[in-house]
Amino acid sequence: MCGLGATGPDEPGESFKDVATGVKARIQHLKAYGSTESINNPPIVDPRFDYMNRGVAFTVHCLTGRWAMDPDYGKKIMSILRRLHGVS
Repeated sequence: MCGLGATGPDEPGESFKDVATGVKARIQHLKAYGSTESINNPPIVDPRFDYMNRGVAFTVHCLTGRWAMDPDYGKKIMSILRRLHGVS
């Protein structure tokens, strides 16, 4: 569960013992990108958390090239959010 660090079929990324731990790792990974604050709910389960360049992605658009290599990642996420909120 999770796939943090997945880059393709030959590199599936991290896996975790259960869904809850995988979700926690993803949340911690996003927090590391978006903040320099410490974790509120230890322990840290994201194995790359302490090695990341912290606080570099304060917007969804800043995740492009970090969370996902797709050059349109931020635009696609914002498009999904707009659809969820009924905004075109």
